[in-house]
Amino acid sequence: MAASFVRAARENRPASQPRVRRPSGTQSELPFRTWGGRRASAGRKPKGPRAGVPHVSRPEHQARHPVHVTLRAVPRLPSLRRQTVFLEIRRAFASCSSARFRLVHFSVQSNHVHLLVEASDRDSLSHGARGLSIRLARTVNRVVGRRGRVWGDRYHARPLRTPREVRHGVAYILCNWRKHGCGARGFDPCTSAPWFDGWRTPRPPDPRHRNPEHPPPVVSPRTWLGSTGWRRHGLIDVRERPAGRRRPLRADPGARNPTTGCRATPARQRPTSSAARAPDLRVGRQSPTCGRAAAPDRIPGRYRRRSSRRVLLATHRAPRPTRAATRRRRR
Repeated sequence: MAASFVRAARENRPASQPRVRRPSGTQSELPFRTWGGRRASAGRKPKGPRAGVPHVSRPEHQARHPVHVTLRAVPRLPSLRRQTVFLEIRRAFASCSSARFRLVHFSVQSNHVHLLVEASDRDSLSHGARGLSIRLARTVNRVVGRRGRVWGDRYHARPLRTPREVRHGVAYILCNWRKHGCGARGFDPCTSAPWFDGWRTPRPPDPRHRNPEHPPPVVSPRTWLGSTGWRRHGLIDVRERPAGRRRPLRADPGARNPTTGCRATPARQRPTSSAARAPDLRVGRQSPTCGRAAAPDRIPGRYRRRSSRRVLLATHRAPRPTRAATRRRRR
């Protein structure tokens, strides 16, 4: 009691008045420098030349949208288009469809697989694609006689929401071997082309007539987009070619394509236009078509041994003015 009177006297207030606590000063935030957070060039860098599928949650899936699924194999793996390997892969496709997950189209290339699937919801799509990838990996390891992982990354899934997207997706899957070159013509035997009824030309013979005991590897689509909607933009021609590289690199004629396993054919030499020809290093010779220097047969010896600066001056020397131009200047 005496202590409260002494404290009140020090604060210059009566003892009957309650004590009011003074607000304490707020401490300002100090910006600490950290190494995390969202910023430019952040995140794990790709291990190889191709960036993998990001490890984020899968988006919600609508049952009416078909999905284009891609699986890429690890390097230094035998070609998946080998006959013994592909036949077992096709048998694995036949046992992967169910009521909630359906395989509609497929295309097997040497180091990747394209699939067009339908699923009821996101969980059905995730479980079905994961189970199919595990089934295919075990099949490939059993046929090849190896152990270890077969797929280099998680599966890549892209929903097709419009009839045009579905039409492009089906053409991309069934005509994918034409994208990788090697002079591919006709129907790809390592796809679901024999079971597809949307070709403009008659489809190839069905392999089920050869092996009646084997069930078909694909099922008929049940969604409107996968069965009827894409036909609004026309049937698919076997000669269609998906878009690839705009400027393909010239490969060695004896080397094999890493995607299809075929030998690369030498590119045809296209006739160059007069504007794209090399300039003539001989002075005074001009092209009769466009006024530029024509392509020389060989470099003359007098310019071959001189400096590059002399050659450059001789190449870009201005043409001699005509008499009419000289008279105009004098006037």
